[in-house]
Amino acid sequence: MTGVFEMSMFKIGSGPNNVKDIRLIPTSTVEVHSSLQVSAVPHTTDSNDPLADAFWFNAKEVRKMLENCTAQFPGFAEYHDDVMDKIRDFYNEYYIGRFSGKYNPWSVCSFLQKLCDNLPLCPQLDQATVTGVIKSSTQQFWVKTGSTKLIMDQCKRYRDKATGLLNKLVVEYEERNYQTTEVQLAPRPTLPKSISLGDANLATSYFEGSQFSHTAFLSICLQAGYLTRRTASTVCIPNEELVLVWRNMLKDLVIGLS
Repeated sequence: MTGVFEMSMFKIGSGPNNVKDIRLIPTSTVEVHSSLQVSAVPHTTDSNDPLADAFWFNAKEVRKMLENCTAQFPGFAEYHDDVMDKIRDFYNEYYIGRFSGKYNPWSVCSFLQKLCDNLPLCPQLDQATVTGVIKSSTQQFWVKTGSTKLIMDQCKRYRDKATGLLNKLVVEYEERNYQTTEVQLAPRPTLPKSISLGDANLATSYFEGSQFSHTAFLSICLQAGYLTRRTASTVCIPNEELVLVWRNMLKDLVIGLS
């Protein structure tokens, strides 16, 4: 097993034997529209997509974890919806196969551990205190497991083209999440806006070439976990945890940090 993403065999591994390709990635926008299921429905037995919902957490699993790990704090249950809203904003919106709304397991588990570490320090549980605890427990857990240096080095190498691409990623994310009316926040669309990935294979030769490759750059960012797939050929920024990374990289490019 090499993972859930298609990988070219160029320089990064030998040719495998006896491979059975169990596809978790929809092949077209039409397929997504026709079969997308929100992952609040746990673990489908659909023979066309037998493993997709076994990866990452769905909403019911996250809520159950929250209930279990905070059961020792009387009165906290009334704030579960507030916690779920924060988790959804920061660690949700990954697309795995037909399923939207998947949660990053590492970030969710790390957040809940931090939350349970902070709750005993609260003198009382009221709205203001709980809001502060939730805020202090929300961190970029996934980002801290690695480094953006490799990505940022390529951005600086091709500053002009990379700046345009990063700006498009961030703008499309913000349009998806922050469009407002005079009354309330606009609802999120069923399918997020995204930009074309092109060839889905990871082009490792990108780092040796002299030209900026839109496809290879996005593929590398996808493989590193900084983007999520929408279909086999499109990607987007999934959530607040990741958009903070992209904003910081874009800021560094625009102001010309070395």
